[in-house]
Amino acid sequence: MESTHYFLGYFSKTFGLKGELFFKSNDALPDQIEEAELLFVEIDEIEVPFFITPKSFRKKSTSTATVMLDDIETTEQADELVGHKIYLPESFRPEPDEEDLNTLEGFTVIDHKHGEIGIMDELMEFKANSVMRVMQGEKEILIPVHQDIIKKIDIRKRTIRIQAPEGLIEMYL
Repeated sequence: MESTHYFLGYFSKTFGLKGELFFKSNDALPDQIEEAELLFVEIDEIEVPFFITPKSFRKKSTSTATVMLDDIETTEQADELVGHKIYLPESFRPEPDEEDLNTLEGFTVIDHKHGEIGIMDELMEFKANSVMRVMQGEKEILIPVHQDIIKKIDIRKRTIRIQAPEGLIEMYL
């Protein structure tokens, strides 16, 4: 499902006895997250809005927190949401930073030879080097993150221009 909201992370477990939920983010939580009044929980491929109980948001680390949602009052109700994706309104998305490729998810990737090849979906980090996962419909294209491949990042246009090694793109198409 293509979201119009900012992907935050997942509810990973319940917390306490009053329906509180613990969640994890792949990235550092936005600074202004405590100001959020609602979040969206993906249920059956639909982003369902939930209001956040005032003053219930508590950061546990840079990428984890607990929160209570209005109308979720028991551990059993909260348990129904564990494992679901969480989104925030787009206004909470951190400003992209071309030094931090994690913030470039959703950018269009354009190859000098093949043109637009897809949308950067995820930065996968391995010991040897990082790889951008680019989605072209249902097809996954893996592009190594290297200064010889990434030629230009345009924050305003939300594009990443690359010059993929000969045969790399063809291997996936």
